[in-house]
Amino acid sequence: LPKEKALEAYVAVAESTADKPTELQQSAAWKHAATVARALKDYERADQLAARIPTEAERKNAERLNLIAQRKWDAVIERFGSEDLALWPFVAAGEGYYARGRAYAAQGQTAKAAADFRAALPLIGDARLRADVHEALDKLGDSK
Repeated sequence: LPKEKALEAYVAVAESTADKPTELQQSAAWKHAATVARALKDYERADQLAARIPTEAERKNAERLNLIAQRKWDAVIERFGSEDLALWPFVAAGEGYYARGRAYAAQGQTAKAAADFRAALPLIGDARLRADVHEALDKLGDSK
């Protein structure tokens, strides 16, 4: 499926009135749509789509990933550095710790990056994402 068509499909699911998606389903659809927009390097559209995510933690994760895709590391740290991710639902917190850790690592703040990566690991169930976190820790020389 071409990315443009995938984007249209995710938006259609999120906006569906016939099937009335739940907040969780809408959040997932908007989040996937923002991911596709980022892949298309349409960052303005990615920001617009992320803003429509009804679940706060998932919206913030999408916003963070939008900034990371543009290598706006300082903006990630400024906006989300003090965020207490331990208060988030665990699924979103794991992704949030990993994303924020990437920003810290890019800025040379290795202790904060390692702490976020270690906090992410027990919260992430996706094998590929866990492998990415382990790889990030290895790059920091922290494979505990």
